[in-house]
Amino acid sequence: MARDVAQRQLDQAGFRISNIGTPTQFGDATRTDNTLVPNPSSGTGSPGSSLLAAPADHVHPASGDGADALAVSLEDPSYQTVAGTAEELVSEVFVDLNVFQGAALKVAFSAVIKASVGHMATFNVRLGGTPGAVDGTVVAVMSTPSATFIADDSTALNVPNPGAHQLLKITALTDSAEGVAHIYGKSVQLRPQAGA
Repeated sequence: MARDVAQRQLDQAGFRISNIGTPTQFGDATRTDNTLVPNPSSGTGSPGSSLLAAPADHVHPASGDGADALAVSLEDPSYQTVAGTAEELVSEVFVDLNVFQGAALKVAFSAVIKASVGHMATFNVRLGGTPGAVDGTVVAVMSTPSATFIADDSTALNVPNPGAHQLLKITALTDSAEGVAHIYGKSVQLRPQAGA
């Protein structure tokens, strides 16, 4: 069987040949890097910029199959009521937003909610602020005039990520002094916004 040993600048498919040495530009024939340890898994991952096959500077996602698998959450099945127009804190948890490496957030809020007859109940998700206080930035909202319990949800996209450790809060209020807001089965999930 004959072997083609002619030295060429391009192979038959038009790709540049560099004798399978260290590649110097994108599209060069390449080899694997069998000496460097890949970077640790982090955030949503990164393809790296090395020209070597299976580049040593690539980064696998921190968990699951990518950004959509990475989330922080507040899960609270307890039942609360809030009377009147003063917004009150019904749940809070401390979360670490550094895991999203500055990516904008997708906020998914769901709960079982109702209002007293003839009134409107509003429930806010707030990010940041002081422990035990009704403060922080409102990042998601649900409202209902329903006098019977309903399962509801709200999604907010491209929410700015303040980073670091933050308080994640749920608050409630009604439209009048006589109104009562009811909530249980609360869930808030923060994920990196795809494409951010």
